[in-house]
Amino acid sequence: MDTDRHEAPTRSPSLHDNETCYGIGALNAHTGDLVYQQTESATVVAPHALYSEICLRYPNAEHIFIIQDNRPIHLHPNLLAALLPQTTSFHNPLPPSWKGKLSKKIGELAKLPIEILQLPAYALWTHPIEKLWRWVRQSVGHLHRLADDWQALQQRVMAFMQQFQGGSEKLLRYVGLLPD
Repeated sequence: MDTDRHEAPTRSPSLHDNETCYGIGALNAHTGDLVYQQTESATVVAPHALYSEICLRYPNAEHIFIIQDNRPIHLHPNLLAALLPQTTSFHNPLPPSWKGKLSKKIGELAKLPIEILQLPAYALWTHPIEKLWRWVRQSVGHLHRLADDWQALQQRVMAFMQQFQGGSEKLLRYVGLLPD
């Protein structure tokens, strides 16, 4: 029997397997500045809160372009109603069946100066933020030992993301927006 061999680590069941946390973020392609939030649910409230924070981060911007995938929540009528009129050719207009009734969870909407640019469907490899999510999974989430300490895991992810707040050339290089 070979005593030098080590057993591969495995995931163990947790009492918290039914808990979820979603990360949502936006990356400034010029500076590497990251706006990141954690939320318990993936509803229209999450991207609206993110868009609002982006506008607060860049108060002098007259127009902010956000490149994102085609996840249905990104094109929800209540979210689109919060934005300035969209002019891009890939933009899906508000559906004719939408009655203009806004979500009570969002509340009153100020028109955010955001223009959505959609990536092609199923093209995750073209999206820098998806590369950041992969980095987080590899660096923080892979075989972590915090299955029973959900808050510690969330804090570890948040700390990883906070290193990029204010800008990061390292992040821009990792996601392919700067050459090596």
